[in-house]
Amino acid sequence: NLTPPSPAAPSQKNAKAHVFSNGGLSWSPDGKRLAFVRPGNETEQIILSDTDGLNERVVFAFPGHLRTPRWSPDGQRLAFHTIGRDSSHVIYVGGARGEPEPPPTGCGPDDFKDLIPAFDHHFSASAATGTRRIAVLFVDFADKPATHTTREDDAGAMEYAETYLEANSYGTLDIEFVPVHRWLRARQTAEENLRIHTAHLVETDDALTAHAAELVGDEIDFSTIDEIMVVFPSSHFGGGFTFGPVEVDGVGMPVSWVNTYPHAHPVPPQLWGGTAAHSVARNLGLLDLFGYGYEPTPEPPPGKIWVSSEWGLMFVNVFFPVPVDHPGITVTFERPDGTTGTEPFPWLLSREMLAWHRWLLGWLDESQIECVTGDRTTVELSPLAEPGSGTAMAAIRLDRNRVLVLESRRELGYDADVQATSADGSTGTLPRLIEEGVLAYTVDARPPSHRLPVRLAQDPDGTQILDVDPILAVGESVTVEGYTVTVTADSGSTHTVSITRND
Repeated sequence: NLTPPSPAAPSQKNAKAHVFSNGGLSWSPDGKRLAFVRPGNETEQIILSDTDGLNERVVFAFPGHLRTPRWSPDGQRLAFHTIGRDSSHVIYVGGARGEPEPPPTGCGPDDFKDLIPAFDHHFSASAATGTRRIAVLFVDFADKPATHTTREDDAGAMEYAETYLEANSYGTLDIEFVPVHRWLRARQTAEENLRIHTAHLVETDDALTAHAAELVGDEIDFSTIDEIMVVFPSSHFGGGFTFGPVEVDGVGMPVSWVNTYPHAHPVPPQLWGGTAAHSVARNLGLLDLFGYGYEPTPEPPPGKIWVSSEWGLMFVNVFFPVPVDHPGITVTFERPDGTTGTEPFPWLLSREMLAWHRWLLGWLDESQIECVTGDRTTVELSPLAEPGSGTAMAAIRLDRNRVLVLESRRELGYDADVQATSADGSTGTLPRLIEEGVLAYTVDARPPSHRLPVRLAQDPDGTQILDVDPILAVGESVTVEGYTVTVTADSGSTHTVSITRND
């Protein structure tokens, strides 16, 4: 058993340069073991395991990229190569036994350090606490000119994004938008800059952001800026996109583009505060979680209607059927002529961010997390929107890569009903929750291909179509991987949950 090589040991180097990745999985000669690369935030590892995924051993860890592990014919050694942070390529040969990696059993911060599928690895996540200064640059195009002022385009969007993020962070994040309130004209047309093809943005252009920053001149000191947000005219575009970093004044910073996908026809200025908040969260490191479909294809059961339920800022979306007259989706509205009416409103937007995301971003501390490790446990969950010093999240580790999360959802904060006015002037109160209760979902650090890393407990296969609504009220339960979760009481301020591990 050879000692696993160290990146600092030049005696282990067999070759340099001109080595390229061609895969990261290899069967042992006897067909009983696998060698593969496991990515990570700080280091990547060469892992050996039995073919059933058990008995994992770490052969090699490297603060860069690892590629192409290959077995020797006798199964005693592995050859693989590294790509350093300076883009150097080095081949290593080492023993094929390694050191056992004990499976994690707890659910404290150290135990969860690799369970972070919600983080974007394309660039380093930014600090999510303290003051975050975001330069806002309004950019239009010769072929898609703005027809209204930047203040008209904003119309409270920045205020919404700031208020939303600060509230969901429980005040630990201070957003400070630094706008330049004039339209900056891009050098090229919208089609040339946005690389628009069949109504989809397919490529970004760092030069556009850099040019906009140049046009601002001394109006903003970019050395004091943490992020750049470029806003295009909302009368021509919608949606958003994030990328980065882009270098401005010698400083690299993440960038978000707000209003990037073209409308078929010009429209009045649109609200983009939610898109701005989502884009900031992306640049803090959170991944989009919405699925591929936006409507269920089967017809709902007789007498029922499909309800679309969207959770958090990164959009965990599911559909479930309820009776057309279900009180949780029935809206009473008042018409301009003074008459009233009722109708179902099957679009529930529960915008309070997931407890898991708040924990990842450092907005929840260890005292607000209940780690469930016993065979039978009772937990009292405080409202996620206003947990105070109570328990905001219960976590049950299911295996090495997965965790079950529980949180209490009440009609508070961005889960509270909201007043709305329709195009014809009718007003009503729209629901965000079908009822108050406990939300249960799983987080998978390494989901199979085409599976989302966060799925509601009632959606184990990730179809996005449920048989029942995802909220657990008193007396209701769900079983996930041998754990049965039952809501046993609701005091009005806390939900009591019983968690039982089945034999």
